[in-house]
Amino acid sequence: MLTAMILACALDPDGKEMCVVFASGYVSSTMKECVDDLILGSEFVEKNGWEIRSFECYDWIKKKGTAL
Repeated sequence: MLTAMILACALDPDGKEMCVVFASGYVSSTMKECVDDLILGSEFVEKNGWEIRSFECYDWIKKKGTAL
């Protein structure tokens, strides 16, 4: 049970850094599915002007992330 998560930042209209977490919205059953979600998500995030700072597949059973 894994969820793809991306930490991304951008500047708000006042020039201050604003960071958010983008998540796939569902749970993957394999690491390959989660990594595929990260690839799709990174394309979306970058196309919309965000800078990726970190990303991982969070394992809900182990309660920890897998930094890639």
